[in-house]
Amino acid sequence: MPHGRLPQLTQQVEARAAKPTLTATPGRSNHGWGLAVDICADSYAGERWDWLKAHGPEYGWDNPQWAQPGGAGPFEPWHWEFTAAVAQISDNH
Repeated sequence: MPHGRLPQLTQQVEARAAKPTLTATPGRSNHGWGLAVDICADSYAGERWDWLKAHGPEYGWDNPQWAQPGGAGPFEPWHWEFTAAVAQISDNH
C-alpha cells in the first residue's frame, strides 16, 4: 500500500485476518477516520519532534499515553491522535 493512502475496507479485512494483533477492527480505525496519524521516523527526533511535543497538544494532537514508554500498548512514538475526537468516540463505545 502506498504511503499516505488509506486502505479500502476489503484491504482492512485482509490485513486483520493476516495480522489480528497488529490491526484495528475494520471500519473502526482512528487512522481511517482521520483522527490519528503516524509521523515519519525521521520526524520523531530533533527540533521538529521537540516542537511537536511542546505544541501539538495546543492544537489538539498528542501521542497517547498507551503509546508512550510504560503505557498499556506498544511503544509508538510516531502515533499521534486528535485527542478530543478520540476521547468522544471512546466515550460513546
